[in-house]
Amino acid sequence: MRRLCVPALVLLSSCAQTTKLPSVFTTDWLNDGGHSIGEVERSLRTAPAPPSANVAVGVTETSLIGAPLEGGARWVQPAVPDTLPAIAGEFVLYSSRGKLNALDAKTGTPRWSVDVGAFWLRGAGDDGTTTVATLGTSDRTKSLLLTVSHDGSVQQRIETKLGLGRPAARGGIAFVPWAGQYVSAIDMRSGDEQGRLLTRELVSYAMTVGGELFFGEKSMLHFDESVRYASTNQGIRTTLPERVLPGRPRWLGTGTELPVIDSGAHAQVRIYAAPAWNGSQTHFASDRFVGTYFRTVMGFSAQNGELGWVRAMPSPILGGNPAGSGFVLCAADGKAHFFGEKGGPAGGVDLGAPLRACVVEASRMKLPPGSDLGPLSAQLDQALQDLDPEMAASQAFLVSELGRLPDPAVTKTLISLTTSSRIPPDVRTRARDLLAQRRSGADLMLAALEKRYDFLSGELLPPPVGPLSDALAAMGERRAAPLLTRHLNDPSTDSVDVARAAVALKTLAGPAELPGLRTFFALYRATADEPALVEAVVAVANAVLRVGGADGRTFIDRAARDPLTQPEVARELLALTAPVSEPAARGPSSR
Repeated sequence: MRRLCVPALVLLSSCAQTTKLPSVFTTDWLNDGGHSIGEVERSLRTAPAPPSANVAVGVTETSLIGAPLEGGARWVQPAVPDTLPAIAGEFVLYSSRGKLNALDAKTGTPRWSVDVGAFWLRGAGDDGTTTVATLGTSDRTKSLLLTVSHDGSVQQRIETKLGLGRPAARGGIAFVPWAGQYVSAIDMRSGDEQGRLLTRELVSYAMTVGGELFFGEKSMLHFDESVRYASTNQGIRTTLPERVLPGRPRWLGTGTELPVIDSGAHAQVRIYAAPAWNGSQTHFASDRFVGTYFRTVMGFSAQNGELGWVRAMPSPILGGNPAGSGFVLCAADGKAHFFGEKGGPAGGVDLGAPLRACVVEASRMKLPPGSDLGPLSAQLDQALQDLDPEMAASQAFLVSELGRLPDPAVTKTLISLTTSSRIPPDVRTRARDLLAQRRSGADLMLAALEKRYDFLSGELLPPPVGPLSDALAAMGERRAAPLLTRHLNDPSTDSVDVARAAVALKTLAGPAELPGLRTFFALYRATADEPALVEAVVAVANAVLRVGGADGRTFIDRAARDPLTQPEVARELLALTAPVSEPAARGPSSR
């Protein structure tokens, strides 16, 4: 028999006994074809949407700091939470030292506290009168389901060895995911299971977003009249497009895991997205999702995964939440930044202290568009300039995205990346590869070839002669010939790049380049000691034969027969200068 504890104070310890109800979380349940969850959905159609407080809550070494996102005073509450706090309705919940505590989300005022022993908070929901929370032990052997009225009285306390996911609440019903495929609809006062959802996709989250209920993990199922058909994959779902992002971030992760406080890579490499409902189908708020990699923030289309905007922030991002339009992201320096749908800055709040972690609720906010960030090519250029060398994974991704754009300005950025000593070698290599594939920005390429290596400062590397040679040759840009000829004889030009320049000159060189070509050939035809230089000498010989006339042919022919010529070069030259045999005269055909 259950014994409910009626408290005399708002701050209290629970005296409710542990109760296990056989009808809840049992695996011998028979699939009812969606009947019971359909009845629950029908009964809740007129239930008011749960309340929501738009707030950012930061975790420091000694306290929680809250900042209302739509105006209001910042608050501070001394606390050392076991796991990340949860924002449920108008409460901030956290477990610490054997208690589950609820604070007013707008003011930080303590509202209630109940004993939970060795259980740590996993997730929570609220319907406006009652809070539901799931908790787990650090060894993952047990879970606890709590329902607590707003006066602090415990309605239900159910322990189980099953892993319970993150819950939600509406109209007196708690929705609790468990076993990866079920969501139990539990009366928060009686503890009875009113219905059960069976899905054929992974489900460990029940969430309220903008007043609407969703269930899932990798994809999200909307709670509407079609939910009764979820067991046959006929419910209304939405999922994010696949994209391989820096650090391979996850969107939600596993809802049965305890949300440990982690200010390292796991917290700073994330995907932020929120399902939304337009009255007939699900989609994602702002039709976008955000990926973060430490200080890099990237906005993607939720339709096809294309990069739409990018920004490099002053401090790593630790947490955030999509708004009804736009995003709110919280950084390690204590700043919560507002982003419009297209990434433009749209304001923000300051929590006033460096943070270990941060959670945000903003699903009912409508942020302004924010200021214009300009073309994506310019955004990528700026972000690559602002990122430090240790952001190599992020830089490599952004460079690849840059190379996909047809904007001629991209050429300038790629050249800059290949000549900066601050850029990691792998990123420079990727930029060189993309530059070789460009077919626009010829004037920018020619200007780069005009520059010489800065030996004194060492800040600029030699121009990317090889990639520029490939691109300019493919474009048939004969203005490049004198510049490439000069780089043939420049000692700062790498031998591989020399070979690529020589190959380009096979088609681009004219009579004006003949002296330079002959100089290079004379210097290296006897000393070519690596494959790249052999290739370069032979390519230059081809150019001399093409533009040098009879004198050019005599020049190359003599070199081919000179015993001082490097043997491999000599063999190639003999093949070049060998007379072309006339085809044999045909006799009369016979039948």
